[in-house]
Amino acid sequence: MSDPLLEIYDRLIRAQEHFEIVEAELLAYYSSDFGALSGEFDPGDNGRTGGFVVRGHIAWPSNRVHTIIGELLHNLLSAPLSTTSPGSLY
Repeated sequence: MSDPLLEIYDRLIRAQEHFEIVEAELLAYYSSDFGALSGEFDPGDNGRTGGFVVRGHIAWPSNRVHTIIGELLHNLLSAPLSTTSPGSLY
C-alpha cells in the first residue's frame, strides 16, 4: 500500500505542471497582437448630429487554455485533504 500523502503530492505536482502550461500560453497570448480597435469621428452636416464609430475585434485565447485550466482545477479539487477521506473536500 502506498503512502496516502503521495496521492496529494502527485495531484499537486500535476496541477503545478498545468499551471506552468497555462502561464506560458497566457504570456504568449498577451504578448501577441490579440485585438485591434479603430475609430472614426463623423462631425455631421446639415443639422445632422455627428458621432464617433468604433470598430474592432478580439482574438480570444485558444480552447486549449480553457481545457488546461479545467484540468488544473480538477487536480486541485481531487487531491485528498486528509488520509481518512480521500478525494473529499468536506
